[in-house]
Amino acid sequence: MALQTSERQALTLRLPPELHEQLRLYAFLTSQSINETVTGVVAEWLKEQGRTAMLDAAAEHGQQTHRIALDKLRDL
Repeated sequence: MALQTSERQALTLRLPPELHEQLRLYAFLTSQSINETVTGVVAEWLKEQGRTAMLDAAAEHGQQTHRIALDKLRDL
């Protein structure tokens, strides 16, 4: 489902000049805007690698947050 412009959040992204040029060229050659290209790449990454990375980060955060309790449970 495509989002309306009013439903989107602005994001400033700073890229090295060579990456910006590659992105601009890719967007031009595929007849997409840079925004459409980046949105698609981010969505795909979040669906694939991002999901695993988020789960790993959540597990690590939970372990760090509850380290004392987990250490006490280990000793039971």
